[in-house]
Amino acid sequence: MITHTVTMDSPLGAMRLAAAGDALAGIWFRGHAGTPDLDGAPDGARHPVLVAARRQLREWFDGERRRFDVPLATTGTPFQRRVWAALQEIPFGETWSYTELARRAGRPAAMRAAG
Repeated sequence: MITHTVTMDSPLGAMRLAAAGDALAGIWFRGHAGTPDLDGAPDGARHPVLVAARRQLREWFDGERRRFDVPLATTGTPFQRRVWAALQEIPFGETWSYTELARRAGRPAAMRAAG
């Protein structure tokens, strides 16, 4: 459940960040398809997770950061969570195939599902 939101400008356009308790629950580009209606959520300008997320994103866009360490609020199946954990292990500047991602998530034959 979303507890706070905040909007920030970025080189890619306005981004809406949402927290669920003490973790980052999502980032969406304003006005893009699939963006949930977050109007009415409490202002998160001073929420610690959203302050950290904005700082880390600014550092990323400025070329000063290569890894994020904001806690994430993930929901999904156990396999989805393993895929998301594996995605976080891809080193900066590298890519992995869906096959590699599925292997790292513990289901080597689930390339399509991992993708």
